[in-house]
Amino acid sequence: LESYLMIDPLGRFFSDSGRRHTYSEPILKVGVERALAQVVYDPGKTAARGGFYSWRRERSRAPFIALEGLDAVGKTTVANALAQRVGGKALNTPGTELRDIRPAIHEGLLHDLNARATFYAASVLAQGEAARALTAKGTFVAMDRYWPSTVGNATARGATVDLSSIAKSVHRPDDTILVTLHE
Repeated sequence: LESYLMIDPLGRFFSDSGRRHTYSEPILKVGVERALAQVVYDPGKTAARGGFYSWRRERSRAPFIALEGLDAVGKTTVANALAQRVGGKALNTPGTELRDIRPAIHEGLLHDLNARATFYAASVLAQGEAARALTAKGTFVAMDRYWPSTVGNATARGATVDLSSIAKSVHRPDDTILVTLHE
């Protein structure tokens, strides 16, 4: 609570205070300082949770950003546009190589929820390694869905396989962005 400061699609700051979101007026309308004064945000709490990051990177390594969110909120559109704008690469899970054969894989796994969960976990490992190789060569990567989606979907569907041992091998993005869309 009060340790995150976010910007919504309408260009307003918002934060979580008292278990409810507080919103500012649009930043472009009133300016950063005035908008920031309209929400409850405590930089001390951000520092206490280790939330201030060093955005400096080695010159030879480019950033790796993961985009997460529900279906149809614009993750793919944002990932593609972002990658194109900075001359990077947009990736996704399970990957373009597996996307067309995914129905056959589902059929072959005979609706076994644990088998499907491990299939998607394996695709995250593969796409993560692709991202690692690209960023090591200086190419920015925007990933459409990654580890949080894989774990969340597996859990929501009732898979019982323990994915925590796989998590240790997943290449971590430099940042994960939750893409939302107001109803």
